[in-house]
Amino acid sequence: MTSKDSLSEQVVPTGLPPHVSIHSPKNVPTSDNLLNAKIFTRLSISSSTTSAALSAAVSASSNAQTNAISPTFCLQHNNVLLVFDVDVEDERDLHHEHVRTVCLMLKDQDFSVDYARCVFDASTAQQAGFQFDSLAGGAVMVVNLMAMQDDDEDSSDEGDDEVVLEGDKEQA
Repeated sequence: MTSKDSLSEQVVPTGLPPHVSIHSPKNVPTSDNLLNAKIFTRLSISSSTTSAALSAAVSASSNAQTNAISPTFCLQHNNVLLVFDVDVEDERDLHHEHVRTVCLMLKDQDFSVDYARCVFDASTAQQAGFQFDSLAGGAVMVVNLMAMQDDDEDSSDEGDDEVVLEGDKEQA
């Protein structure tokens, strides 16, 4: 299956950090749905699942006759699936059905979900750990804010370890 068969093309130009990508959907209304969404659910997939394997499963599901995952309500960014819907009043039940559809696909593929890193029914993209910026031609720059937080925590943990080690050396 080629990348043209997938929900959308996720392009990572040289020089972008791993938590940033360019989402280029096949049609502009898909970008509009993402940028105007009012309810978001972030599903973080276990780090043991490769992004390529997740992408292949999502692509296969998008071609299914029933319970298809559509780019009009689902975005993949590395090992995260973001389910989004536009109208909260009329769409809350529909949003939960979309989340259910995605979760069933994950179950069918035996992918583990890291529930500690999931966010359900967030009212903004930022609450779900994402930031979006509209680009030319209907493309959207996607920034995974939670990945940035993990990087900050990892570097602060390393610094704490160094302080403890230096303190141990001084006492010796």
